[in-house]
Amino acid sequence: MPRRRSAAADDRSKVNLDFSGGLTKVVAARREVLFLEFSRWVEGELKCSFQQVASSGLLLGTALVGYGNALFYSGGPKYVFSETLNAVVDRFKHFRASLGAAWSILTRWEEEEPVERSMVMPEAVFRAAITVALLWQWPHFAAALLVGFHGLLRPGEILKLRRRDLLLPRDLLTCTQVAYVSILGAKTRRFLQRQHAKVSDFCSVKFLDALFGHLPGIVPLFACSPAVFRKRWDLLFGSLGVPTAEDAKGITPKSLRGSGQHGCIMYQMTEDVERIQWRGRWQQCRTLEHYLQEVAGQLLLADLTESHRARILHLAAFARPLLQLFTTSLLSSTPAAGEERFRVG
Repeated sequence: MPRRRSAAADDRSKVNLDFSGGLTKVVAARREVLFLEFSRWVEGELKCSFQQVASSGLLLGTALVGYGNALFYSGGPKYVFSETLNAVVDRFKHFRASLGAAWSILTRWEEEEPVERSMVMPEAVFRAAITVALLWQWPHFAAALLVGFHGLLRPGEILKLRRRDLLLPRDLLTCTQVAYVSILGAKTRRFLQRQHAKVSDFCSVKFLDALFGHLPGIVPLFACSPAVFRKRWDLLFGSLGVPTAEDAKGITPKSLRGSGQHGCIMYQMTEDVERIQWRGRWQQCRTLEHYLQEVAGQLLLADLTESHRARILHLAAFARPLLQLFTTSLLSSTPAAGEERFRVG
C-alpha cells in the first residue's frame, strides 16, 4: 500500500489543481495579464487597493461594469473584457452571482458588434478540394480535410493527432467502416475530459485506414505546422478560385468544423440541432443555434465566376472515385509508399 501511494503521489506531482489547472498555458498567461491590467485600472480609477474592492462581490461587480464601459468607449477589443471576466470568475467563484451586471455589459457589446462567423464551405467545394489534393499527390492534406470535415474538428485538433488518436476499424476488430478520433487539448475539455469525434463516411474511413493503419501509435499523422498547413490551404483553394482571407469572407481552416457532414450539411438535411451538438461537442445548444442561424444563409459561391463554379462542380464528381483509387493503390504498395509531408514549394 505505501508503494502504491508513493507511485500515485509521483504521478500527481505535476498536476495543478488550482483555478488555472484546466487552462492551456497560453490562455492562463493571457488571463493573468488581463487580470493584472484590470487590477491596475481599479486602483488607478477608484484610488483604493484592489484587495478592498475584491472583498465584496457587489464592489467587484460594479468595478467590472465600469471597466467594461471604459474598454468599450475607448475602442478596446471585446475579447479583453470577456477574458477579464473569465479571469475574475476563475479567482472569485464565490462572487459569480454578483457579476450579472458585468456579464450583461458583455452581452450588449456582442449585440452591438456581433461575432463574424467562419464562412461555411459548401460540400461541392470540399469534394473539389479532395480531388485537387489527390491530383497534386497530397494524400495527407486530403486526409486532414476528411478528418476535419467529417469529424467537425478545429484546425489545432487536427494537426496534433498521432496514430494512436485515430481508432480505425482494424483497431476495434470490426468490419464496420467507422473511425473515431480522440481529441487532444479540446477547447471544452474543462467540461468533458475525454472527447472523441466520429468519421462515418465509408470511402473516407477506408482511405484513412489504408494511409495510416500501418503506422506505429507514436507517429504524428500530419507532422505539420499551422503556417505550412495554411499555406497549402491557400494554394489549393486559390486554384479553385475560392477566397481564403477572412476579411474577404473566404473559407479558412476554421470552416471545416462548422461545414462538416454533421454540421451545416446535417442541419440542411435534418434540422436535428441536438444531434449536431453532440457530434460537434458544442457545450451549449444556444451557441450552436446562433451559429447555424447565422451561417445557414451564407452564399460562398455567389461571388465566384461561372467558370469557377463549373470547375468546382466538375472536380467534385471525382472525389469519391479518386479516394477509392488511392485506397487501392495504398493497400497494394509497401507501407512507406505514398508517404508525403507538408512541403510547400
